[in-house]
Amino acid sequence: MVRRQSCDVRVLRVRDSADRFDIDPIESEELFKLLDGLPLAIAQVAAYLRQSGIGVMRYIKLYEQQWKGLMESQDRTGMPLQDYPDRSVWTTWTISYNAIRAKNTAAANLLLLWACLDNKDLWYDLLAEGGMQSTAVADYLSEWLSDIASNEVEFIAAIQLLRSYSLVEDVQGLASYTTHPVVHRWAFHIQDEEQRLVFTRLAVVVIGYAVPHKLKKEYSSVQSRLVPHTQRCGQWILR
Repeated sequence: MVRRQSCDVRVLRVRDSADRFDIDPIESEELFKLLDGLPLAIAQVAAYLRQSGIGVMRYIKLYEQQWKGLMESQDRTGMPLQDYPDRSVWTTWTISYNAIRAKNTAAANLLLLWACLDNKDLWYDLLAEGGMQSTAVADYLSEWLSDIASNEVEFIAAIQLLRSYSLVEDVQGLASYTTHPVVHRWAFHIQDEEQRLVFTRLAVVVIGYAVPHKLKKEYSSVQSRLVPHTQRCGQWILR
């Protein structure tokens, strides 16, 4: 009886999160076994189901396929899958990340760049400043981020796509965005050696050009916001 009630509660949580009211209880139970009830994984799956419109059993199949791919990748590169105590979150995020990349490569690359910055405060001008000051930087940004760093509408569209998959949240009171620390670590660890080289260098360039002139009106506030990003980039400079 207790197990039946637990299953019913789980079904309701998926229904509420995914806005889907036709989920079979048996399918829901199987999905929750895979996710081990982890809130982050549940939220991610709900977002993916809502965006993709696929059924639970199709998602479970994708999950198993993706886990096999992650394990094969680990065997090839030695990349640890231990940022979270179970495979669930890694797998659900990877499925969503692949869907995002298929829709908008620049949005996917923005998430990889963000992994090389601090996770708490990303705003449009942080990216745009370098492109406005240097043609070379603008070209470098454009190569990886398309128009995101030079067009705020494109930046917002990329952010909204990431938000729709529950990878990004708004920062209240600021035109800024944050990502969960575990998502942040995951987005760094999924990068191969070449990607890390590109995006750590790009992160340093972005922050370097974002430092405002001392005579600028908002100098103090921007400097304060840049400190966590500067500390993060310090790791890449010292390597």
